[in-house]
Amino acid sequence: MFPPARWWRPAAILIFSTAATIVLTGCAADRGLPPAGARPAPEPLGAAYDPDGDPEFTRNDGLDIVNAEAAYLRGATGAGVIVAVIDTGFDTDHPDLANNISAASYSVVSNSSDITDGADHGTKVVGVIAAERNGLGSHGVAYDASILAVKAARCNKHGCLFYMADLAKAVNYATDNMAHVINMSLGGPVAADSDLNAAIRRAADAGAFVVAAAGNYGASEPIYPARLAANDSFAGMVVAVVAVSDSGDIAYFSNECGAAMNSCLAAPGISVVTTKDGATDATQTTRASGTSFATPFVSGALALLIQLYPDAYAADPRSIAMFMFDGAEDLGDAGIDAVYGHGLLDLAGAIDTADLAIAGAMLPLSSGGDASLTDSSIMLSPSFGDALGGLALLNSAIAVIQLSDGAHPYRAGLGGRVGLAPAGSRLQAMLAGPAATTLGRPLGDDFSLAVAMSEGQLKTGPNDPPAGELNGMQLTGSLGYATDIRLGIDVTAGGRAAIGAGAS
Repeated sequence: MFPPARWWRPAAILIFSTAATIVLTGCAADRGLPPAGARPAPEPLGAAYDPDGDPEFTRNDGLDIVNAEAAYLRGATGAGVIVAVIDTGFDTDHPDLANNISAASYSVVSNSSDITDGADHGTKVVGVIAAERNGLGSHGVAYDASILAVKAARCNKHGCLFYMADLAKAVNYATDNMAHVINMSLGGPVAADSDLNAAIRRAADAGAFVVAAAGNYGASEPIYPARLAANDSFAGMVVAVVAVSDSGDIAYFSNECGAAMNSCLAAPGISVVTTKDGATDATQTTRASGTSFATPFVSGALALLIQLYPDAYAADPRSIAMFMFDGAEDLGDAGIDAVYGHGLLDLAGAIDTADLAIAGAMLPLSSGGDASLTDSSIMLSPSFGDALGGLALLNSAIAVIQLSDGAHPYRAGLGGRVGLAPAGSRLQAMLAGPAATTLGRPLGDDFSLAVAMSEGQLKTGPNDPPAGELNGMQLTGSLGYATDIRLGIDVTAGGRAAIGAGAS
């Protein structure tokens, strides 16, 4: 067991006990596990809130850093989304929290509703997620979210410790009580526990995100359970969080994303303004540093995105994480890296990514299925000129986008606009060679591109006249999962079949 001095070191994240770990028999058994679509639907979006100049918003500069205003301007508040927070306890009488803490909140240690905060930690974490927007103090990221507060710490005058059995029980309690998001601002440099692993697996399978702190040891890998985010089988349902300064530099104390980089984000974690245990006035805020307080920024962001895109969440919860990952602000080395993962949490980027991908319709992902959308479009290469701009076939064009985890494609229309790509595109370069009936090119294990002409030739150079009249053309892209895109001029059904068969 770690001594209290190790427990209370500056900016320390909560530590597991490594001794006297209790075996929890049968805690991971299936008790009628509900599908993700059975989680309660969030409340409809409310009126737009422009936080510009609002002292509650500006007091916590982390809200501005993660571009939370992009969600508020859409009317998102987190209302109807259940965020379970597993921690040391909570101040249920706090004037900035009382209305958002669920009556179903529970202590798995005492098996009672007594969730008194034993260390002034859980109260701070909850404040980052859901401190109320009431004109006092500072509001949370998802200030109308419902907080399922779950006390799992055993505390005394020397501090608090978490036992694996209690944590497994807490995660199962959150899953059974329909949490959409489970915040775990805790962890330790300890071996994995089979019961806790099973509980987190069960939560993920039910559609509940588990967001866990990477740790405060300045190490190159996250602590447990955040390091479960490195396991591809969780596919974005477990998210590790590292802490950064307001300028985007990794905090001196923060662990890095390491092997969990594909399911890891950075968020503000130094001197975060939040709620204080025992406060009698909502203006009595406090500051806290650590990955413990970066983690709830991500949990709150998930609550806002679930409310903004409930159909996407119900169809595949992982799509919400992909919007968040793909919309993050890149930090450090270009692309996903072992320090910052996907980069800094950016709600504006996540919303832009989601809007482009969904464009009003999330389609079924059945293998080989067809989809026809109105108000869709395509970006045309200069090789096509402007000839396709007015053709009705564009009304049935779709985009098929492969998510960054490689396993969950989604399809979407792109908004009813036709654009022209700048000269020098890759497609133009591919078409600049001699005429051919079919030109196929593999683009990876599951991707290919084929261009076919029914008659005639393309010009052989950018300044040469066409060598012949082009009567028919088709572009076919294969993106895996038996999903193809076909665009063409005067290509018969038989030609389409032949071309499709010829694509690699």
